[in-house]
Amino acid sequence: VAGPGPVSTAARPDAQRILLAEDNVDGAITLKCLLEVEGHRVTVVHSGPAAIAAAERQTFDVLLCDVGLPGCDGYAVARALRASGRI
Repeated sequence: VAGPGPVSTAARPDAQRILLAEDNVDGAITLKCLLEVEGHRVTVVHSGPAAIAAAERQTFDVLLCDVGLPGCDGYAVARALRASGRI
């Protein structure tokens, strides 16, 4: 029995630029891999301040943000990015 064919990691026309803020490193790696298999471009950060800094350097279409981040929580990250118009 043959296994599934190769997985394409090429960007799709509807690919999203995703900022993933997750302090659980294993969880972040897993979710990043899953999203990239679907063709999305993912940037991972592990703290609230790092998420805000990443959004100041680059434009993202989507923020996936843990609520319990070190430095400042996910709610503060969302408020800061919403107020800046970055996401």
